[in-house]
Amino acid sequence: MQTPDNQESDIQGSAAVSSSVEREGSAAVSSSVERESSAAASPPVEPEDFAAVSFPVKHKGFAAVSLAVEPEDSAAALPESERTSAAEVSETPPLQSSHGSSQRVSWIDTAKGITMFLVFFGHLNATWFPALASTIGAIFLFHMPAFFVLSGIFFRPEMSFPHLVKHRAWQLLVPYYIFSALLLGQTLGKDVLPAFYAGRPGRQGTLWQDVVAIIFNTTDGLWFLCSLFTASLLLWCIVRVCGERFLIPIALVLLVADAAVRHVLTRPLPFTLNQVLSSTAYLALGFACRKVLLALTRRRAALLTLICAPIFLCLAWLSTLPLVNARWTLTWTVSILASLFGTGMLLGLSRLLPVLRPVTFVGRSTLIYYSLNDIMLKVCKLVVFKLVPVASASLPAFGQFAEGLFVVLLAMALVGLLVPLLKRYLWWTVGLSGPQRKSRRTGVAASRRA
Repeated sequence: MQTPDNQESDIQGSAAVSSSVEREGSAAVSSSVERESSAAASPPVEPEDFAAVSFPVKHKGFAAVSLAVEPEDSAAALPESERTSAAEVSETPPLQSSHGSSQRVSWIDTAKGITMFLVFFGHLNATWFPALASTIGAIFLFHMPAFFVLSGIFFRPEMSFPHLVKHRAWQLLVPYYIFSALLLGQTLGKDVLPAFYAGRPGRQGTLWQDVVAIIFNTTDGLWFLCSLFTASLLLWCIVRVCGERFLIPIALVLLVADAAVRHVLTRPLPFTLNQVLSSTAYLALGFACRKVLLALTRRRAALLTLICAPIFLCLAWLSTLPLVNARWTLTWTVSILASLFGTGMLLGLSRLLPVLRPVTFVGRSTLIYYSLNDIMLKVCKLVVFKLVPVASASLPAFGQFAEGLFVVLLAMALVGLLVPLLKRYLWWTVGLSGPQRKSRRTGVAASRRA
């Protein structure tokens, strides 16, 4: 039998244990609630979309980007030596939510939109607009290398090889074959309107020859899609075997090797294998520099632009000199350097420019714009040339520039009208995993599986 003192001691001990259990249970419940609320606040990560420039917030292999918004006086609480770095961090590109599931880097969408404009302008063809030949030549020095660099920023080597092949084939090869079939319209057009195509630039083969060229991708049409597919596979192998440490030296070696190979092999190889080395090199450069580019501040972007722009302009001028073009070693050296400095200039300017919705709209749908640029430019040139009685080649330089700019903007506007229709009703033609519709609340294209 227990004494009153023992009973009182037991009661106090039981109370203490009960209080401790309640506190631990309360803490565990609170922690669990916090974890659940945190998980609910963190939206699931959607798969990569080629047409959308997005990247998962938490994903291995990518740069760690802080999404927290700190108070305005947070820098004041830091030591004097650290305030400058805090100010630089505050200039990092704003990350905008896309349907609550991924974060977009707005200035990279801007860069892709500007690059796509250069693709349209470069495809005006100097034969139609001879006064723009030097401008078009300068654009061709860097606009497609810039696209590979931008694609490399979001390359995902952690995928298994079979999954990468399936993923990239659906995103790139399916649109290539579907939209390449539209290019056969020019071959048919030569039979319907022979007078219009007489003496004009274009394919000279028969319908059957064009079909074979499309199947094996031995034509210049939409070559970027096939080249990006093969470059992605080769870069995956390089990263798995050599790692990421030596990617930049490997990329430079590939660029030199590409110059030598393409000097020897002048005939087109199937599936654009002539360009696989340079395509892989630029893709690798984008992947190797992804952390620096994703954290690019306006101050560093201004410095990058000031360095790269004058050097690129000098190299573009050198590329037109007969002395440089007389030796292939000089030609390729100038071309490689111009592609690198031109890409740096483009990235720097894109980071400095304000975010414009029409430009970022194009940047989020580059695959559609690229796939339709050739046929839409042909349609717009046909209409404009019929409406304007004066031949474009006989206009002065400013007239040719104005007419060419109008054709480009008209073609891009018409493609822009088709973008939501293709994404929603013909999503499988543009490499999407399901139809997309525009959210009434956010105005952002939302993807849902059919």
